[in-house]
Amino acid sequence: ELESLRISKVQGRRVRRLSDLVRAVDATEDEFVVFEVRDGRQIVIDRQLAADRAETILRRYGVPGDRSADLKRKRRE
Repeated sequence: ELESLRISKVQGRRVRRLSDLVRAVDATEDEFVVFEVRDGRQIVIDRQLAADRAETILRRYGVPGDRSADLKRKRRE
């Protein structure tokens, strides 16, 4: 049900492209990350729990990394 949703805001900040979303998630220090879709519904993720489980999830689904090379470069800037 969630796979086709288009995220419009993260932590109340508008996102227009994937790099905006990555920056917003990386910048938050809040306990929860709140994603909002265009119709106003929210998806709330426990930030620490997601970070703790990220490697396991990536391995389970055969995903080589949490972001593409172009988004990794922007993370360092």
